[in-house]
Amino acid sequence: MNLKKNWFTNLAGYLYLAATALILIFGVTQFAEERKYPYLTQIILVIGFFVVLMGINMICYLITRPRFVIWIARFRKASPWIEAVLVILILTIGLILRIKFIKSYPVDMESDYKFYYDVARLIKNGTLLTESNNEYIALFPHTIGYAYVLSRVIAVFGTTPEVCLYFNAVLSVLTALFCYGIGKKAVGSSAGIVALILACFWPSQIIFSNINGAEAVFTFCLYGAAYLFVFTMKKYNGTNARAIWPILLHFLVGIVLGLASAIRPMSLVFLLAIAFCLIFLNDKLVYKKNINELPFAKIFLSKGWMRIGVLLAGYLLCGQIVTANISQAIQKNIASSGAMGYSLMVGLDREHDGGYSEKSMNLLYNTYYETESADEVNQICMDIAMESVKADPMGTVELLAKKFFLVWANDDYATTTNVVTMNNQGLLTRQRAEIFEQLSDMNNVYYLLVVFLSGVGVYFLLRKDNNTQIFSVFFIGAIVLHMLVEMQNRYHYYLLQNFTILASAGVGLLLQSYLDKSKCRIEELQATKDKLEKIVPEVGIPVGSESETVLKTMENNQEMKQNTDQNSIRKEELKYNQKVKKQVNQEAKKEKKSKSLLNTIDVLKAIEDGHIIITATKAYEDRLQDKGNREQGTNSKVTDTSKQKKK
Repeated sequence: MNLKKNWFTNLAGYLYLAATALILIFGVTQFAEERKYPYLTQIILVIGFFVVLMGINMICYLITRPRFVIWIARFRKASPWIEAVLVILILTIGLILRIKFIKSYPVDMESDYKFYYDVARLIKNGTLLTESNNEYIALFPHTIGYAYVLSRVIAVFGTTPEVCLYFNAVLSVLTALFCYGIGKKAVGSSAGIVALILACFWPSQIIFSNINGAEAVFTFCLYGAAYLFVFTMKKYNGTNARAIWPILLHFLVGIVLGLASAIRPMSLVFLLAIAFCLIFLNDKLVYKKNINELPFAKIFLSKGWMRIGVLLAGYLLCGQIVTANISQAIQKNIASSGAMGYSLMVGLDREHDGGYSEKSMNLLYNTYYETESADEVNQICMDIAMESVKADPMGTVELLAKKFFLVWANDDYATTTNVVTMNNQGLLTRQRAEIFEQLSDMNNVYYLLVVFLSGVGVYFLLRKDNNTQIFSVFFIGAIVLHMLVEMQNRYHYYLLQNFTILASAGVGLLLQSYLDKSKCRIEELQATKDKLEKIVPEVGIPVGSESETVLKTMENNQEMKQNTDQNSIRKEELKYNQKVKKQVNQEAKKEKKSKSLLNTIDVLKAIEDGHIIITATKAYEDRLQDKGNREQGTNSKVTDTSKQKKK
């Protein structure tokens, strides 16, 4: 089953195209600003994007030619194994690149990244309650989610910081595997492979491997839930309606999103995107008397609101369990999952461009010490945010536009974090600074190119019923949220895979369109071949030929047959004419000979003069008499027969 396109998904698609255009305009302009030839750089970038698109188009055209399609069909039985080997190879290379970067550019943990590691060690040792900064956890409960995951990892593999980095590297490539699964389920194997390559070799995610961030674990959970949802939509379409599995899988999707929310609250945006896409699902069911005659699973699959209800049940149940466990672990009341007062206050702070500031953090802590209630602190922060909006509405709108530019115009978070961290620790040499500058340029070109291709993918999806349209809705929701809450460039980490999925969907749909045309061409050629083989069974047609060669061979064979038939007819006519002519010539010769003989001898005069005497024997006279009698009898029979016919 595919999600049906409707006015809402179309609106989200057009908004996505508008956002893509803005990202490209801002990104290309910013990239070219510090170049020696800025205007030439912009022209080269834009033309380069379209050249890449043309190259993809040409590759799709070439590999869908009838000769190649027929040749590749020989390996149909082995194709799953070939695809599996290719996937494993790509994942292995991606993992090796991440591990190599971790070993080549080691840095010590700082700031939030060190806090996650310290809390993980405290959880492992059982000293979280006595040694941790529990006030910070109460205000930002999602910080303990990633730390808890790390505590389980270091309990098994050891407490060295590298264990956390290697763990994140593995999850990063596994997230790419989820992207492959989503692309394959939604569009096809070609889209899956493209998504896998784009996600596995994304430069910024490789460069960020030496930083102990929570992004890798959150992204893994988020796209794991996305894969489960797409898998459920494709597999269960109502024909296997008696199964309870679709209901359980929807519930599981909600649970996984709830677990992701314990690490980053952004998973709620994806849940809302699913809900907005499912709310329009209302398939008509056929039944005799009462709808209750149908299996409940079939009714469930046909009603979008039922699916949403099960998803929300799983999400809320998981959220309640996580909240209760965190509160018990630190022995404090924590902020509810929907508390966004502090994030809005920081995000709408025009003085600091919607980013972190010591002023906001001090206000948060002072208010918490006074009230000792995380929810009350968030409410006070919410009031401050609303007052800021009322004080200067247009200034707030300008801030939102600026934040869009700061978050999406580039993908510098990985190189910037490395440069700042190395500089703080005295590890930044001139050579390393130049290397990271080059990596930043390469990464930004890669980022803008994939954004461009994702826009092409959404353009194709506007005309299709496809489950990947949920990712365009998800992106629009994420844009709105990031324009409102606290802003950092690395916060868009989890949406890079979103770009890869939509870009791969575009490539897959383009390839499929060429493949459909090629299959139609092959069917036409096969039909022509079968027809000609009936007419000329002795003429063979090469099965593996290029379409034009095959068609030309068929036309030549047909012309040859027609020429053969015409030549045969002409030969027969020539033979007949020659035979007739020969007979006519013989008769003419006989007649001429007789005339010449008569002209030579005057028989009548010779008889009159008595030179020739004619005599007849008795037998000859008897034969003449018998012949006359037979002729008279034949004439009488013919007369009697004609009379009977008249009667």
